[in-house]
Amino acid sequence: MSNLVVFSFLLLISNSKFIQVSPTGSITTLKSACSFALPGDTIEFLTGNYPPQNVPQNTSGTPTNPIIIRPSLNAKLVFETLIGAYNVFSIFNSSNIQVIGPFIVRNGYHRSVVVENSTNITISNLKIFNSTSWAVYATGVNITVKDSLADGCVLDNLNCRKNSWGQCFSTYAIDPYIPTLSQNINYINNEIVNSYGEAIDIILCTDCVVKNNFIHDVFPIAIYTDNARNLVFANNVITFTNHSICTNNSQYHAIAIGVETWPIKCVSTTNITITNNFIYGASNGVSYWGQSETCGYYSDITVSNNVFYNITGAAIAFHQDCLVKGKTYNNQFKNNFVFSTYQWEAALVNKNMSNTWNISANIYFKGNKNILKDTWNGTDGKNTRCTLEITTQLQTTSGKAEHFKIAQIKRMKVLISKLTVLCHITIRRCIIMAST
Repeated sequence: MSNLVVFSFLLLISNSKFIQVSPTGSITTLKSACSFALPGDTIEFLTGNYPPQNVPQNTSGTPTNPIIIRPSLNAKLVFETLIGAYNVFSIFNSSNIQVIGPFIVRNGYHRSVVVENSTNITISNLKIFNSTSWAVYATGVNITVKDSLADGCVLDNLNCRKNSWGQCFSTYAIDPYIPTLSQNINYINNEIVNSYGEAIDIILCTDCVVKNNFIHDVFPIAIYTDNARNLVFANNVITFTNHSICTNNSQYHAIAIGVETWPIKCVSTTNITITNNFIYGASNGVSYWGQSETCGYYSDITVSNNVFYNITGAAIAFHQDCLVKGKTYNNQFKNNFVFSTYQWEAALVNKNMSNTWNISANIYFKGNKNILKDTWNGTDGKNTRCTLEITTQLQTTSGKAEHFKIAQIKRMKVLISKLTVLCHITIRRCIIMAST
């Protein structure tokens, strides 16, 4: 039996083929190449500038033998539109496909990279420039976009000239009428910069992950979720160091949770974990607003082990009451480090919702007049307000308020982590906040 399995595997390998796409060859488009592709095949692009490309419907590999799309060895590829094409690189209603860069995708008029109603898709190592609207738009199941750069998106809102805006990376429902939510969409280890809309917006999605991303100099929100549930936002570095991206607006939120009214069928925003993020220079750290009278509530929100550094507002701004009553519970704000220049609340929860929150073991630097007192029923510590002064100035790449390098952000994250530990160790130098 084992010999038969080995023979079948070798036969499959020997039957796999390479399909070449070139600007002047017999196959010049990805669509044409896909018509010849079988599970386990590899489609390779030769060097060149290509017009918009798409994987047509019902192109499928298998879970163990996906169709691979990649550049040939040392090839330099650019996918672009010069005539305002709707999408630049697209995958529609397909499954088990891996897109492995490096590719450059640029000048997308509507959606630069789109994966729509597809399953088991991985896209990696793309550089996406100058997207009029979305840089990445995904619906379906088991979709991962990783190790990619998006620089310049939602450019139709350049300089914040509109009253509404879109998103740089986004998700959406498979079917908004039922609704059938997209599931397990992952945005991992990407860099997003110069977005004139939300950097990442998780909409009508469940079991989705935003992790290890570097998001800087975007407007107005780095990570937003609306009508979604069962989400993890973890290990992201979010910085606002160049507020001139929108000089007419001072509200820059790091992470926001919303329940808006526009979906055909709404979904309450529940079971969201926000942990181990480093947030610098935001107005508010984590905010909430709910507009839906049908689904306007939150529940099972965990904000833990984050660093909120040099923010100008509250670390959590849940000051809005939930429109739907009696469904909010089991929320936590725990083990966070907060350094805010705002003199009033370091963290704020609406008084009608305060009994649904457990607040514990947070460390606050400098003099906020009001902080959330310890309401945790366990034995894991009390809130601490540190009186130590921070004198070290953050250094940017040129000594001015320009973009941070990722290495500098990581070093600062380590520094703050050590500082948090130091504050616990030198507890005598801190004022222990009473739990009553």
